[in-house]
Amino acid sequence: MEPKAILPEEQAATSRKQFAAPMVADPMLGWRLLFAVGLLFVVVGLLNLVLLWMPLQLGNAEYEFASVAASLDSLPLPTMGLVFVLAASRAAGKPASVRVATVLALVLAVVVLGMAALYWLDVPLALKAVRTGPVRLGILKSITKVTAQAILYPVALVVLVRMANRGKQG
Repeated sequence: MEPKAILPEEQAATSRKQFAAPMVADPMLGWRLLFAVGLLFVVVGLLNLVLLWMPLQLGNAEYEFASVAASLDSLPLPTMGLVFVLAASRAAGKPASVRVATVLALVLAVVVLGMAALYWLDVPLALKAVRTGPVRLGILKSITKVTAQAILYPVALVVLVRMANRGKQG
């Protein structure tokens, strides 16, 4: 039998296996990572929401209309972050973190409902300002989207909070 030639890829793979650190079983590491990423998503998402409203121009219908629509469009990031934080906190048995995330989620649900009310106060002005054409179609699409988001986000946040708080806390 002739000696087998070792290809450079095989040699590199063998070297990596020899010097790789052994995996240590740490089931909590995954939950800590999920918690950290969730916290990052919450902070970045809420910062984006706050900055959308700066400088505050309440009373300006165009500003309110656009700001509410943009705010609801940016809710997936902080919502995912809250879900990650809730899941990781429950899995790690951290009731204080669950309570903080629960309060934040419920406050966010109330804020969404408040933004929806503000938006709907401006809808008659928007519809009166544009009677026909593609701009009117854009306004109608925005109304449909914002209305759906204003209903779905608070419902989803309340359902997620109820799920995260079901049963015993560790």
